[in-house]
Amino acid sequence: MSEVKRYSAALTHAETSPMYEAPDGEWVVAMDFDRVTAERDALQQRLTAADQRIDELERGVEAPLDPPQPFTEQFLEDHLGKLPQ
Repeated sequence: MSEVKRYSAALTHAETSPMYEAPDGEWVVAMDFDRVTAERDALQQRLTAADQRIDELERGVEAPLDPPQPFTEQFLEDHLGKLPQ
C-alpha cells in the first residue's frame, strides 16, 4: 500500500498556520486519503474473490460430482473384457 504523508500545524492557529510534514501529524491530503482508500477497497475485493474461490474448490473436494460406482461384474467386462471362468 502506498505511503500517505501526514501534516501538522501549530495547534493555536491551525486555520492560519502553514502545514508542515510530520510523521505523527493529524491531517492528510484528501487526494492521498482517497487513493489509499481505493487501494484498500481493491485489495479487499481481491481477497474476497480469492476466499470465495477457495471455498468453491474445497466444496468440490469434499463432494465429488458423481458418487463412486461399485465395480460390478458387468462394469469390469465392459472395461476389461470377458473375465476368465
